[in-house]
Amino acid sequence: MRCEACKKWTVGAGRTTVTLQRGGTTVVFHDVPTQVCRACGETSLDGRVALRLMSLADRKAGHHAPRLQRQSTG
Repeated sequence: MRCEACKKWTVGAGRTTVTLQRGGTTVVFHDVPTQVCRACGETSLDGRVALRLMSLADRKAGHHAPRLQRQSTG
């Protein structure tokens, strides 16, 4: 996979820590699966992982975000 930041072909599976802030609450997730560039260190989360982390952070902070609904493609 090619890195969006440095354009090198050095991206592979890795783990990272993600910190999200919701209002006055900070939520930290450790050991999150990610794609990481071995050349520049840029990380990229899968969209599903990012949505899940945001949902968990909202719940932890007491915010109740509306559920995302799938749109039909037909």
